[in-house]
Amino acid sequence: MEEDKKEVNDSKDIEQKETADTNATTLTVDDYKKLEAEKVALEDKNAKLYARLKKQEESSKVAQPLKETGVNPTEFTKLKLKVDFGITDPEAIDFILKNGGEEALKNPYIKKTIDNMIEQKRVEAAQVEGDTGKSEIDKKYTQDQLKSMSAEELEKILPHA
Repeated sequence: MEEDKKEVNDSKDIEQKETADTNATTLTVDDYKKLEAEKVALEDKNAKLYARLKKQEESSKVAQPLKETGVNPTEFTKLKLKVDFGITDPEAIDFILKNGGEEALKNPYIKKTIDNMIEQKRVEAAQVEGDTGKSEIDKKYTQDQLKSMSAEELEKILPHA
């Protein structure tokens, strides 16, 4: 009896396996195309997730040395702007930090504003007063005024050697 039960159970298991096998192999072409599209979509998502994970790992590697050295992230950004971008003007650096840091330099309007600020500072620093190199007398009087003065007036204003 026990043997009969085993045979019946074994035959049922075999029938179930055959049914499962036949169900698995009865995919239509449309089913296959759908599964293939799902596979491609999942592979794309997987690649994007790996890329995002790699990017996060890289950014965390940069952040860790800052913590170890005790450098303030704002100071680090200021140094990076000076070294990488050559921006040394404190007002321009503050402007960049207020507008998003290095990301602000990707905006063409902000970049142009910063360039204009720096150029304006250069122009102001390069401007020389028009009276530089002139004596006090030349600053007070024009050449025509000096020519029209009498000798007594000139003696009063000119220093004596």
